[in-house]
Amino acid sequence: MNRKMLAPIVIGAIIACYMMIWISSLFFLDAPKIIIILFGVPMLALLFLWIHVVKERLDEIRSGEEDDLSKY
Repeated sequence: MNRKMLAPIVIGAIIACYMMIWISSLFFLDAPKIIIILFGVPMLALLFLWIHVVKERLDEIRSGEEDDLSKY
C-alpha cells in the first residue's frame, strides 16, 4: 500500500463510522418511521456516496494522478 493512500483511507473510515453510528442511533433510539425516512435514508445514501468517492480517490492515486486540477 502506498503511503499517499493512507490519509484517504483513514479519513474515509472515520467519516464512514460516524455516519454508520448516526444511522444506527435512529434505530436504537426507536425513532418514528418518518424521522428514519427523512434523516436515515439520505444519510445512508451519503454513506454510499462517500465510499464511492474514497474508492475513486484511491484509483486516482494508483494511476499516478496526484492533482485533480490537471483535468481542468
